[in-house]
Amino acid sequence: MPLAKRKPLGSLLPPVKDVPAPTPEYLDRLDATWDARVPELRDLNNAKPLGSEQPVPPYWWWDEVHRRYIRASDGHVLTGKQLRAGFEKFLKGERK
Repeated sequence: MPLAKRKPLGSLLPPVKDVPAPTPEYLDRLDATWDARVPELRDLNNAKPLGSEQPVPPYWWWDEVHRRYIRASDGHVLTGKQLRAGFEKFLKGERK
């Protein structure tokens, strides 16, 4: 039995034009804001790929295969619940 054809969901969104890339200053401010609002997950934005050679070990490793963050100091694996709680805490500070 053939599948029924779907109705189109509506028209496509218009293409986005002239979106500037974030400046380095903006990214630095964003990192500082994250570290101030979510100190238990500080430096998460600067996680390095797991197994990469770094002159100074990072605070967090990013495991691409298992798609998870690992704290370098003790090997703690960041759970999805902890990550969501950190983002909620960050966004609550944005809304004030």
